[in-house]
Amino acid sequence: MRRFSASDIVLKVVGLLLVTAAVLKGHELLTVPLANKDLWSWRPFLIFQVEFELALGIWLLSGLFKRLAWLAALTCFGLFSAVTLYKGLIGAASCGCFGTVHVNPWITLLAIDLPSLGALILFRPAQQQSEGFRRYRLRRAAATAMFLLIGPAGIIGMSNRGTANLNADGDIIGDSTFVVLEPEEWIGRRFPLLRYIEVNKVLSDGLWMVVMYNSYCPHCRNTMPQYEGTALARTIGIGNRSVALVELPPYAPPRWDPVSACTKCTRGRLSSKAEWFVHTPIEVWLNDGMVSRIVKK
Repeated sequence: MRRFSASDIVLKVVGLLLVTAAVLKGHELLTVPLANKDLWSWRPFLIFQVEFELALGIWLLSGLFKRLAWLAALTCFGLFSAVTLYKGLIGAASCGCFGTVHVNPWITLLAIDLPSLGALILFRPAQQQSEGFRRYRLRRAAATAMFLLIGPAGIIGMSNRGTANLNADGDIIGDSTFVVLEPEEWIGRRFPLLRYIEVNKVLSDGLWMVVMYNSYCPHCRNTMPQYEGTALARTIGIGNRSVALVELPPYAPPRWDPVSACTKCTRGRLSSKAEWFVHTPIEVWLNDGMVSRIVKK
């Protein structure tokens, strides 16, 4: 049996970690729409990141050109550590390394990036001896075939993820079930989501602060209790403004809902006919159904 050195084990563990991260990010690109607001949510950059991590992970697992693969992994995790540190310093909720699996940047930095970087530094592979030409050719062919099978299919799938939008009248424009909402464009217009909220008739009249939230969003769960107070629900902002809490799908069972069943706020749900993509929680201030202010929490 072949004996693996410490450096072999480190390279394979790091390779498996990269492949896992690439698969999770690829799954996110295939299932969740992106805002494309900055580099970290720009689809072409994320596709490149997925393909790069997948290629490097397969390379490390193949065992080809160990010294060169080690240098590439060392550089990669040095960059990962710097980016994760930056996200931790700016207070990002997730490092973004594992797609829809949200991990605090500080946890990723201290538990994954820095330990991986340290292990790569400590266990540098020795100069690789020449191996049999046939074995080398088979391993290279297997690694190349694996990437060629996964890579192009992944790029095509992740690039074709469609989204839809709302026009000023609240009509869904596009064929996708993923509807990207742009609340900043609603100011001065009639609230385009009124027709999709079950308590729309109530919200069409008077002064309201509509708080849109997702029960599975950690930030929403921490923020919702502040709207629960009777005094806040009755008098908030300028004048007598009522508070409506609107849950986005997927709806949570009662035990997971961050809003109390006995809340003094008006409650509602956004229709599940579409999968809505918007920053949550968000406040939409209404005057007789017209949007006067947008506040992202």
